[in-house]
Amino acid sequence: MGAQKAGTTALDAYLRLCPDVALPHRSKELHFFDNNDLMAKSVWLREAFYHYNFRNAKGNIWGEITPRYMTQEEYIRRIYDYNNEAKISVCLREPVERAYSQWNMERQRGRETRGFADAIEENFLQLKVAQEKAYIERSLYAKQIEVILKYFERSSIYFINQEALRREPQRVLDSLLYFYPLIEFQFFQKFVSTKELTKNHLMKKYEMSLSIFFMRMWLSLRK
Repeated sequence: MGAQKAGTTALDAYLRLCPDVALPHRSKELHFFDNNDLMAKSVWLREAFYHYNFRNAKGNIWGEITPRYMTQEEYIRRIYDYNNEAKISVCLREPVERAYSQWNMERQRGRETRGFADAIEENFLQLKVAQEKAYIERSLYAKQIEVILKYFERSSIYFINQEALRREPQRVLDSLLYFYPLIEFQFFQKFVSTKELTKNHLMKKYEMSLSIFFMRMWLSLRK
């Protein structure tokens, strides 16, 4: 799992090159554990649906990457109920960059008409907004990680820094592979880094105030 716009798509692409990893054959994001309608079905039926997505799997480790799982405790609990020995990889990104990237994605999709400044200011006034526009809330990693740690041991969680994955993918991936001991290590080649994030003047203008806000939220959770 991981924060939205924090490198999960790149991670999915890299892991698909590993013969010991089995990922869903059609899509990166299954949205299984956050599907309330599916969760209302019998255990047998919903697990049969889930496993069907891995029907051609040949790898020793099965997994999927759905960033939205981090956003609700109920989704984490469902993962735990399904497999309490699961190992969780969590992709994180500098929170201001992540918020900006999410806003930019929604704008490109035609679902966001506000400027970045207006969207952030409205988020400040009301944190509980629709997930696709929760630019601040989805960057509050401390709160989300705290929930994950309620269900899984720290030793079962591996944190991936999006910036490190972008700049040094080989090193990050090698480290990740040691976290999953069944995976062979020699298959990865050197990868070309993804594009640099281009910040516009709106993001630069609000970067300091947002960084202070996220730091204060983190400190409040530490008390």
